Amino acid sequence: MQPKSQGPKSSDDDKDVGPAQVSDDTTEVEVRTRDGHLVESYRLTKQEQEALPSLQAAREKIASGNCMEALNHLIEAIRKTEGEEGIIPALDRAKAHAKEAREQDASASKPISSADFQTLMDGDGTLLEETGQEELIKRSMQEGSSVVCRRCHAVVASHRKEAHSTMWCPALDDGEG
Repeated sequence: MQPKSQGPKSSDDDKDVGPAQVSDDTTEVEVRTRDGHLVESYRLTKQEQEALPSLQAAREKIASGNCMEALNHLIEAIRKTEGEEGIIPALDRAKAHAKEAREQDASASKPISSADFQTLMDGDGTLLEETGQEELIKRSMQEGSSVVCRRCHAVVASHRKEAHSTMWCPALDDGEG
């Protein structure tokens, strides 16, 4: 199945974004993979649709390493959708989000202390602990290939820590994330 209309490509270049007119003031946008599978669809207001070229330009500027130009395009998109008064609150939200992400990364990548390791082992038990392989956990954390999530205390592969802390951490359901 093909998208209703071809639109700008996403930055990872494996999805097509295509707008289709729904009414006078909204447009349905479908995001599809190259082979036509629907990833998501949503509706855009006229102002949001007018901001799409600015957002695409911002993605291109980021990809080329020109972050200040990207910021200019993002501000233009905010101006189109929220007006001049929306710029400062949007930038404040972005700063708060970036700060939170940095803090989560810093806390997730701290080396585990002996006390933290013992607390982890004294918990509900992991599969490796239950099978007598807790030394494997300790070694992987000392090597840096795994970290302990500070919210749920799970052992997570270092390369998966961001995805864990934003999507899979059970503590997210408790309102801690």
